[in-house]
Amino acid sequence: WYNGRNGKYNASLYFDDNDYVNAGDISQMNSATYLSISAWMKRDVANNKVIIQKGTGSTSQVVIDFWSDGSLYFENDNGGDGYGGIALNDTNWHHVVLVFDGTQSGNNKLKGYVDGKLASLSYTGTIQATTPNMSGQNFYIGRSAGSYSDGQIDDVKLFSYPLTAAQVKTLYNQGSATRFGPISGTP
Repeated sequence: WYNGRNGKYNASLYFDDNDYVNAGDISQMNSATYLSISAWMKRDVANNKVIIQKGTGSTSQVVIDFWSDGSLYFENDNGGDGYGGIALNDTNWHHVVLVFDGTQSGNNKLKGYVDGKLASLSYTGTIQATTPNMSGQNFYIGRSAGSYSDGQIDDVKLFSYPLTAAQVKTLYNQGSATRFGPISGTP
């Protein structure tokens, strides 16, 4: 996956159309009330896909993806095809964070942050109170249900609680020397 490419910090994972990382079935992501995923992501060319996903497809998955339509999507598809998206189609590094809190109401359950700031998402479908039961499904970096990434992904982190805006900002601002420091907080 590394092909002589510099990442946001040191080297990154580089994907070129048919490779990916399989991190296995992370059971804490299944039927969860709280979840956060953060990563640095970069398209090599406008309209390229760059994907992080757990689940089986369009109605049973949790995903962050730069899609080929020029948008960035944050998805918690739990039978309702629920997601939010924004137009973002450049080739810059972006820090993206999906924050899911099933105790909130309506679309407030799913938030997306880009470069340390809360994004104003356009929502489709219904955001359910839990993530899907994706037991037996793997967490992939660079792949989603038959689609593959063309770009780079760096510094992927999973949290079993909804990050606050301040915690997201801390992740975004961390330098390479301190990026592995703890982010405190619980639901």
